[in-house]
Amino acid sequence: MKKQFKLSHLALYAKGWYKKTDDIWADLLKILELDNYTPFTKNDVFIIILGCFDRAEFDSNCNELRKVLEGIHPSNCWKVGYYTKGTSWFKGTQEEKDSLPEYDMPTAFIYYVISSLRFIESNNWILVTPKYTKYPKARHITTKAVIDAFNKKQII
Repeated sequence: MKKQFKLSHLALYAKGWYKKTDDIWADLLKILELDNYTPFTKNDVFIIILGCFDRAEFDSNCNELRKVLEGIHPSNCWKVGYYTKGTSWFKGTQEEKDSLPEYDMPTAFIYYVISSLRFIESNNWILVTPKYTKYPKARHITTKAVIDAFNKKQII
């Protein structure tokens, strides 16, 4: 039997069911609590996600070492929405370009995982209903969308 990705609420976050802020690390500290983890630091978040991502067996093989290394390389990070100083694909003013962060491998990895999870098939993870009483929904999510997707009525 194939090993599914067990961070179900992280997959929901990646797929846009939960609200995203400008601080991905703060978001993930809270999201991992929904998956019954208690991370305290950025390093805890990184280690938990790395372990679960590495153990899962995805149809797309997005977690193969070669694909991960290519995906987090500084020249490719823009493809998953992680822009850093020196990124040639960033469209913005010079002031915005100058304010971009320096490349950070753990952050690049987290953006790669989130981007990969956005496209995984439902048989690669355990589908759960979002817990909107514990973490806010994305602005575009409606009660009807939750009912249609999860066949349940939620308090939103």
